[in-house]
Amino acid sequence: MRLVLKRIHYKDEYGRDNVRKKLVLVRSPRRSSSARGSSARRSRRRTRRGGFFRKAVLFVCLILVAAVAAGVIYGSGIVKKATASLDKLSRKDIGSTREELLISDNAYEDMKGTNTVNIALFGKDVEDDGLQRSDSILILSVNMDTGGMKLVSIQRDTFVPIPGYEDLYKINSAYMFGEDALAVRTLNRNFDMNISRFVTIDMEALCDIVDALGGIELTLSEEERVELNRYLDDINFRLGGPQSPYIQSPGTVLCDGRQALTYARIRSLGNSDFDRTARQRVLLDTVFRKLMKAVGDKNIRLLLRVIDAASAHITTNMTDADILRIAMKVVRGDRTLTACSLSDPSYLKLGYVEDDMEALVPDDLTDMAYALHRILFGDSFVYDPSPEQIGASEMITDYIYYYGVELYEIDTGSTI
Repeated sequence: MRLVLKRIHYKDEYGRDNVRKKLVLVRSPRRSSSARGSSARRSRRRTRRGGFFRKAVLFVCLILVAAVAAGVIYGSGIVKKATASLDKLSRKDIGSTREELLISDNAYEDMKGTNTVNIALFGKDVEDDGLQRSDSILILSVNMDTGGMKLVSIQRDTFVPIPGYEDLYKINSAYMFGEDALAVRTLNRNFDMNISRFVTIDMEALCDIVDALGGIELTLSEEERVELNRYLDDINFRLGGPQSPYIQSPGTVLCDGRQALTYARIRSLGNSDFDRTARQRVLLDTVFRKLMKAVGDKNIRLLLRVIDAASAHITTNMTDADILRIAMKVVRGDRTLTACSLSDPSYLKLGYVEDDMEALVPDDLTDMAYALHRILFGDSFVYDPSPEQIGASEMITDYIYYYGVELYEIDTGSTI
């Protein structure tokens, strides 16, 4: 069985032709290594990396953190209201033991002294037939000594082994195959992480959160305005209900939730997905500043409105106590946030894999795991790869050799 990206043609509510893409499972024969090698020898193309809101899941966690912590700091009555909002969260058990979560002995022992809480963050989209995939994959690491946060996004097209499956797939396929539980296990196995908590949000959360904040100001070029309006029809179609209007002129604009989500989706300007990632950072920075201002101003009404809007779109295995404990550390700590993407050309390359599909192929997954640990825990952290992680890395190396996959350099630069 293989994942294939299919194009579905439809007419929007204005009668215009549009195309929606979805992943489907199909049977396909293996090709010989010579056939795969020749098909890869072509001019380099740019793969599409990322999703609707690669880092949008970040500020949902921050909203939970800030709102609950503010409630604790500013009064027991607020705690009661915040807890009522948290009751709207969907809870899911993904297992709790190291064996269930595929946390290696090395990862468990190595991270004991870091005093961090590592959380897997997933953003998901839903196709018309109900199939779900993780459109964004991130790891949030909270230092429980300082309250500082580090966020690393994993490119969703990264080609890795998925536990329980013989073949290699893009990493976002794990969510389609086994939802949150398998997605967490895939991160732990491939990157030697010690992750037992997760948060998943759907695409509507971003819209509702921005609307609850009263909108956010974004500065748009004329090119961005045109592209935003072009994508906005699709967002209005997907979400239904009251339609968000077009942006009429460039410059600094107060955007509602749907407009902000559409801004984060623009991929056809500049350096494709890497410019889109830069726009998402601009969006999240704007939301984060407005949120922190509400905390500083003790604007409890706004914070409760935001957490109430977010909660209905969140699935997690975190308890109220977990959220509260992390909230207190962040708000009373240094409130620093360092964000980056695990997409360095030194270990991640463009390749053409099964069915001529573009993917981001690690030429050395262990090097990639080294990089992730340095980002999260500092250069002084001593990372000892586990046998399980080395085995996953060797599976990719064998795949590249057996099928003659040619690897090409990727351009991760942004023009923003």
